[in-house]
Amino acid sequence: MRREPGSSSRIGSSNRKPETKLQEGEGGAAGRSRRFTFAPSVDRLAATQPPFPDPPRIVYTPRREDRRRETHVTVLFWIKIIVAVATVGFGLMSILSPSAAERFTGLKATGPRGVSEIRSVLGGLFVGLGVAAIIFRTSSAFGTVGIGYLAIALVRGASIYFDGAPTSSNWLSLGFEVVFGILLLV
Repeated sequence: MRREPGSSSRIGSSNRKPETKLQEGEGGAAGRSRRFTFAPSVDRLAATQPPFPDPPRIVYTPRREDRRRETHVTVLFWIKIIVAVATVGFGLMSILSPSAAERFTGLKATGPRGVSEIRSVLGGLFVGLGVAAIIFRTSSAFGTVGIGYLAIALVRGASIYFDGAPTSSNWLSLGFEVVFGILLLV
């Protein structure tokens, strides 16, 4: 690389003056523009500027109403978890002891196929729904189980009326299903 006389050996420094260039087709002072060939070193600029300060920290102290709302949400969340655990418990009861489910529901399993239905439908479905709500812990997961409970309650209420089945276990089940469904949807 050849150096011109009078030039500095340092990178980024130059003794060159801005060039004046005449635009094509224009004359006079209005037609002149300046083109600079010198650019300051980025490292030199970075060394002269202080580093960016940390942004100010904003500390939020919740008001009393906000703290009550947070506590309310926390309590409601734990109630939903308890309902989901109870759902798993009902399912496990049907899986582990189909005879207990038979006594409570009034269903009779006359053969192995009937026992399999009690374990899979009354047990497996409730265990799966409860575990899914516990694992995902979202309003959608809890809401899905809640809608399931309310659908069961709706059909049970219709069955009590149309089939003439106002037994104590039907009313007890209807009450639990309505309460659980509402709690999970709130």
